[in-house]
Amino acid sequence: MPMGYVYMAVPISGVFFVLFGLGHIAAIVLEKAEEVEQKG
Repeated sequence: MPMGYVYMAVPISGVFFVLFGLGHIAAIVLEKAEEVEQKG
């Protein structure tokens, strides 16, 4: 396995991990916002 492939694969997987984390946080925030709107 060429080292260049490893160096490219790591940042890509890191980006997907970050995007997944942000998406998860955004989903939680949106759920909380909907709860607040329904109560208000």
